[in-house]
Amino acid sequence: FPEDEDPLECPVCRDERVSKNLQCGHAFCAGCVKRVHEMASMGGSMMAFSLADNRMAPKCPLCKAVIETVHPLFLA
Repeated sequence: FPEDEDPLECPVCRDERVSKNLQCGHAFCAGCVKRVHEMASMGGSMMAFSLADNRMAPKCPLCKAVIETVHPLFLA
């Protein structure tokens, strides 16, 4: 990370600390994960087809991988 960038800062809103980790490895604050799911439920570009579940699912805002699971991020 560049010196002026906090690795624990949410890469979407830049206001909150990351607390949720997606299976793709990207981490976001809980609010942004919730907003991604809300936007995806309305359809549009935040959706992708999940082969695992044979359904439409939200996508990671950074890499566009299908969000299958969201895990709490535990920081030491």
